[in-house]
Amino acid sequence: MDVGSGRCGRFGIVAIVAALCVMPFANGGDLSAALKKDLKSNDDDVRADAAKAALEQAGADAVAVVLRLAATDEHTRVRDVAFTALARAKDATVTAAVVTHGMAAKEAIVRATACEVLRERGDAGAGDAIAQALDDRDEGVVLAAVEAAGFVKPAQARPRLEAIAREGSDSILRAAALEALSRAYRADAVPVLVELVQDSDAAVAAEALHSLGFNDRELAARHVARVLTEHASTERIDVRLASALRDARRLRQSAVLEPLVRLLEHPRERVRSAAFVALSELTGLEIPPDPKAWGEWWTHYGATFDVQAKASKSVEPRSSVKFYGLPVASDRVVFVLDLSGSMRELDRSGKPRLDTARAAFAAAVEALPPSARFSVVVFGDAATAWSKELVPASPAKVEDAIKFLARQQARGKTNLFDGLRVAYGFDDVDTVVVLSDGAPSTGEFQYFQRIRHHVGRMNRTRGIAVSTVALAEKDDARAFLRELSEATGGVFTTP
Repeated sequence: MDVGSGRCGRFGIVAIVAALCVMPFANGGDLSAALKKDLKSNDDDVRADAAKAALEQAGADAVAVVLRLAATDEHTRVRDVAFTALARAKDATVTAAVVTHGMAAKEAIVRATACEVLRERGDAGAGDAIAQALDDRDEGVVLAAVEAAGFVKPAQARPRLEAIAREGSDSILRAAALEALSRAYRADAVPVLVELVQDSDAAVAAEALHSLGFNDRELAARHVARVLTEHASTERIDVRLASALRDARRLRQSAVLEPLVRLLEHPRERVRSAAFVALSELTGLEIPPDPKAWGEWWTHYGATFDVQAKASKSVEPRSSVKFYGLPVASDRVVFVLDLSGSMRELDRSGKPRLDTARAAFAAAVEALPPSARFSVVVFGDAATAWSKELVPASPAKVEDAIKFLARQQARGKTNLFDGLRVAYGFDDVDTVVVLSDGAPSTGEFQYFQRIRHHVGRMNRTRGIAVSTVALAEKDDARAFLRELSEATGGVFTTP
């Protein structure tokens, strides 16, 4: 269904060049002859640079060309540079041009990309076009339009979004509609949020509950307490439980305290850890992660305890398993490690970054309890998994994983999105730990916001926490990894 994140096979280089040759420019000649030639170049770096320059030179008059590159070019850098240029263009007329050239396009991938650009721009002037796209014949376009609606806030789209939330074709689409309703219509969305907070679809119920918390904290907290109680002994962590644990910290209501105390004895490490972190932040108490100690506190003081409006401190998970000092509080974990060419460079200790990463990985997996299950994914130009499924952290498997990483060499570019996508393919993983030393430079997406958006899309049905270790020197790359962790409930560190 995700047309907007794929490539349309009919559009190879020849087809794109042909389209560019006949593409009209509104003011005929606003683009220089040299720039028009570069936009048709067979060199993807030249096309990418030309796409950015075209918008800077001609603004709205170049949108048709740049939008088609953003949607259909075969090379990642061209697509992402063109997309970013459209999303960030300061020319106010670009929004109208994206609507004109994108929303009526024959190809679904162009229409979906136009919706994604409009979401990034967040211009209310695109409201009518996004409302119309909610009825597009292609499901991928509808999803992109739904996601855009929360930022563009179409005035008349509420009935259609409510219908999609109730009867959409899949979990991701329905959950996205609920988020859009909450963003665009705030309190007016509460009735449908309350209606769907107990939906049989876990992703839909999780989003309804999360969005409800932005409008009625007390009501949302009661539902969070219910979800936490219902999952007190479940073996699997579904997206409802993952979301409820994060919402318990955010809502800061006393109703969640007793269920959190009970979850300190949950079978899964991530749940126990998240419950401890939430209790510590909600109460400000220095009680260790001991179920008995917290149980005694609840018995004597819990029922009358008044949660403060703001946390007095931020608490990190406690775990004996550490990776670059980052706590790995999970017994279902996938490590995703950057093996791009820059990992050959020396770190502050004077060792190649890859050597330090190998040692850190070995220390982490050797510290996992035998009951834990794990795997490792490495990425450079492409992503490769050591094991296609999570395996027990037995001495033999741990040794095999360490030997696997020892055989790997640092080479190529940084395909972070593929590494994440492979990690999300593991069944029952609840935590992904990412190590990267630079900005994404290849793969389906390189633009930070697009990666984060599509990880969020995948996470709607999973609730996976993505913790990140940033070796990157550039501020924007570090900020991206931090935001990725914050958006998914993970932990961030930079050594």
